Amino acid sequence: HPPTDAVSNGRRAPNGPWSDSLTTNGPLEQRGLDRVWVRVRYSGAMGTFTNSIATVGADHRIYIQDPAGSRKMEVTAGLSEETFEWPAWAPDGRRLAFVARGRDQQGQPSAALYIADLGIGEPMLLYRQAGTRPFYFSWSPDGRRIAFLAERQGGLGLFTISSDDPGNASLRLEGMPLFFSWAPVGAELLVHIGGIYRMNPRAYLGRYKVATGELIRLPVPPAAIEASSWSPDGRRMLLAAATKSGAAVLSAGLDGSVTLLTEFAGRAGFLWSPKGTHVAGATGTGQEGRIFEAQPGVTLGFR
Repeated sequence: HPPTDAVSNGRRAPNGPWSDSLTTNGPLEQRGLDRVWVRVRYSGAMGTFTNSIATVGADHRIYIQDPAGSRKMEVTAGLSEETFEWPAWAPDGRRLAFVARGRDQQGQPSAALYIADLGIGEPMLLYRQAGTRPFYFSWSPDGRRIAFLAERQGGLGLFTISSDDPGNASLRLEGMPLFFSWAPVGAELLVHIGGIYRMNPRAYLGRYKVATGELIRLPVPPAAIEASSWSPDGRRMLLAAATKSGAAVLSAGLDGSVTLLTEFAGRAGFLWSPKGTHVAGATGTGQEGRIFEAQPGVTLGFR
């Protein structure tokens, strides 16, 4: 893939369309062409990395391989950290991010976030800062940003960083525990901070707009749930709310509407169907559990 600012003799490479092949029976001048732009597809040691799997080996280093396991390449070769974890593909399927753990010059535990642009070169150090140890992250749907959680003095921090701007991370929110989920469209995060409302009255659910830094707290006291979930079209959210009788799974719209899907005791987890028309989930207390499937049912006022 060429740089987007490729220039030849003062002329910038066109944005497209690009052809997969070019045939000519004579000099370019005879075809009315004064130049040909060539776009190179890097294949690296494993081909084009199509349909590849990223794994963490028994040696705590990261590899990519084909599904049959016949071809394998280490991504972390040349890096000095002790262990590597959390490999996650970018939406473009070309870049792989991961966390590296080791020790700093004082012998204290340290962690860093890397991105490997496969087939081009060594992994790029995206983030490392003394006293802050990233341990979980997620790509934005457009692949332009990464949101990550990091251990800090006093608790956890939620950071975002551009995937092509090493070192310039922004601290967005703080709290513990802290869970987040990217919206399918737009630079927005659905967050759950502080745990269960009954145990921590300051716990909350909210929508965080990355571009402006605006936090919109939702008037729904959180129940025992980790990451809430966006619908595939980004117009609705699945939330677990504390109620007078226990807890309930709600489908909340950006327009302020709320649909009660099911009541439950204990903890809950759920997923949207691919088209966003149904919801499936599981609830349980440790003693017993159940699976539910629901469609919009009873509509409640969202105030």
